[in-house]
Amino acid sequence: MSVFETATQEVRNMHNENTLRRLEHVSADYYWAQEEIKQLKELLAKTLPVEEMKKIEQLHDKFKMQEGIAGEIYYNQAFSDAIRFIMQSLTWGPVRR
Repeated sequence: MSVFETATQEVRNMHNENTLRRLEHVSADYYWAQEEIKQLKELLAKTLPVEEMKKIEQLHDKFKMQEGIAGEIYYNQAFSDAIRFIMQSLTWGPVRR
């Protein structure tokens, strides 16, 4: 099997129906996690002083920013790896021993 056939097969496998069904679960998990965060914020707002609640909200905002930056790093690295793979695939030739 050539490099291109292998890569194509892997891309098809990543986008098959079972994988897409798992993405639905990831989306649902994200939704329910968001709902739990909302409930916890409401509970904390009822029990903590306003100043303490502001600190927790600032902590949450900084954490979201940190996660966003981490996502950008992973995305950029994956993009770089994909371009490197494409370039190597285009220049690859059979090797005789």
